[in-house]
Amino acid sequence: MEGHIHNIERKPARTKKELKEHSSFWRVVGSFFLDMLPIVFGILIAVSINSWRERSHDKELEKFYLTNIKKNIDNNVKGLEFDLNAFKQIYDVQRYFLRGNLENTDSVKLFYRFFYIIQPQFQNTGFIALQNTGRLDIVSNLEIIQHLTTLYQVEIRTLETLIKDYNQKYNSYFMPYIIESGSKNRINRMDDNELLKTTSAVKFQSIISLFHLDAIVNQYKDIIQQHKDLSHEIELELNSI
Repeated sequence: MEGHIHNIERKPARTKKELKEHSSFWRVVGSFFLDMLPIVFGILIAVSINSWRERSHDKELEKFYLTNIKKNIDNNVKGLEFDLNAFKQIYDVQRYFLRGNLENTDSVKLFYRFFYIIQPQFQNTGFIALQNTGRLDIVSNLEIIQHLTTLYQVEIRTLETLIKDYNQKYNSYFMPYIIESGSKNRINRMDDNELLKTTSAVKFQSIISLFHLDAIVNQYKDIIQQHKDLSHEIELELNSI
C-alpha cells in the first residue's frame, strides 16, 4: 500500500535582525500613538471648551433677547389697555346713539367721544431685533417663538385690519356727515334738541352702525390676555436659564 507523501514547506526561522526590525516597528508605532495622545486630548478639550463657551454665549444672548421682549410686552399691555378703554367708550357711545333715546343729560359730552384720536402702537422691538439676527433658534423654547409669531403676525394684524376698516369708514362717511351738518363747529354750543336732530337722522344711524367696534374691543381683550400669558411664560423661561 503506497503511502502519500506530503511535502511540508517550512518557513525559514526569522533572523535576529528581522525580529529586531519587527520589534522596532511596533515600538515606533506605539511611541507615535503615545505622543499623539496628548495632542488628541488637547484637541478634544479645546473643542469641549469652545462648545461650552458657545453654549454659554447663546444662553446669554437668549436671556438678553427674552428680557427685552418681555419688557416690550409689559409696556405694550399698558398701551393696549389705554387704547381698549378709549375704544370701549366709543363703542358705548355708538350703542347709546343707536338706541335713539337720549336719556343722559351729558349727551353732547358723549357725542364728543366720537372725535377721540387713537394711534395704537403694537411693535415689539425686542422680537424684531431677534428676527433680524436670522437666528430664532437662540430661544430654546420653541413654544415661545410660536406664540410670539402668532401674536404679532396673526392676532395683531387682525386688529390692525379692524382698526384700519374703522378709520376708513370714519373718514369716508362719519366726518363728511358731521362737517356737512355743521355739528363739529357747534359741538360745544349744541343743545339736546340740536344733537337729537343730528344723531337721530337715518344717515347718521346708518353710518355709525358700520363701525365694528364690538369686534375691535373683543380683539383688544384677547390680545391683552395673550400678552399677559406670554409675559408669564417668558418669565418662567428666564428663571430656568
